[in-house]
Amino acid sequence: MHTSIPATLAVEGQTRVVHRGRSLIYFGGCDYLRLSVHPAVTAAAGDATARGLGVAASRLTTGNDPSLVTCERELARFFQAEACVLTATGYMANLALGQALAGRFTHVLIDERAHVSLRDAAAMMGATVREFRHVDADGLEKVFLELPSGAKAVVMTDGMFPLDGVVPPLAEYRSRLGPEVEWWIDDCHAAGTLGQRGRGSIEYHGGLGKGVYQIITLSKALGSFGGAVLADRQTIRELWRKSRSFAGSSPPPLPLVAAARQSLRVLAAEPERIKRLQENGLWVKRRLHEAGILDVVSPGPMFLVTPKSASERHRVRRRLLASGIYPSFIHYPGTAEGGAWRFAISSEHRPVELALLVQALKG
Repeated sequence: MHTSIPATLAVEGQTRVVHRGRSLIYFGGCDYLRLSVHPAVTAAAGDATARGLGVAASRLTTGNDPSLVTCERELARFFQAEACVLTATGYMANLALGQALAGRFTHVLIDERAHVSLRDAAAMMGATVREFRHVDADGLEKVFLELPSGAKAVVMTDGMFPLDGVVPPLAEYRSRLGPEVEWWIDDCHAAGTLGQRGRGSIEYHGGLGKGVYQIITLSKALGSFGGAVLADRQTIRELWRKSRSFAGSSPPPLPLVAAARQSLRVLAAEPERIKRLQENGLWVKRRLHEAGILDVVSPGPMFLVTPKSASERHRVRRRLLASGIYPSFIHYPGTAEGGAWRFAISSEHRPVELALLVQALKG
């Protein structure tokens, strides 16, 4: 894994960063709706700071602040789940659920490119773990049909894959495997970006019925910090009772919980922000697809461009900088060994900024 220290960036407004003293258009990160700089969201965090930064305790001891419970109810209502529990991070949400569900399943079927937090959670389940081909319904069905009689399985997958915005065919998965299989969806990149109301991959597919565990983060499209598990009430009770990672950690800081609650209000009041994000992403991707740069036009607001050589990487970098765009080259699990360009479109990028990115990548 690449271990060099990333560049230092200072956020400037909604779509720019300052790098080495220069203001550049920014197409990186995961603040897809730019809610981290929304005036109402930052004001909510500031107002809550007067009550203190955090509870400095596990929720199982003295740290169960009322605002945490209120936020969980609001998240459950927004994402149309029975119940919710907050965790310190999105990564921690998967681990906490894995500990809560240990022993419930005999087999875990996991997409071969699933997020590392899903893989770590699967290892906690005490079940046989089988991979299936990436976003491949035939591959999943093949693995499922090979399970022994009496097996109880859960399928684990990202609801939207974070590097290229690909969305798995969850509705087709469900129709092929039937009602007995349960579904564990990491929606950390889909929450706030997919669906008409931003409820994620489950809304995008028109609902998946019962037996669904949805993991979200407050740290990406919601512009705050923390994670959450959305599930049935019994599972959430089991998580409180059985998860050591949940019991042994503090909840998100209270000002950031207040910020996340305000972000939900913004999403409800400004649905055009989600629509604008989706339209911006599709506009860029369609033009790059027409130019032969992207193989597919995926629904998500992010995409990956892998250079074929070091010289091509340097050429693209020069073109981006000449266009006033920060060159967001990353080394991350799932990218090629030498790294790749990951670009993330936001709802707040202006048409001229989107056009500059397309032109710079087309050369």
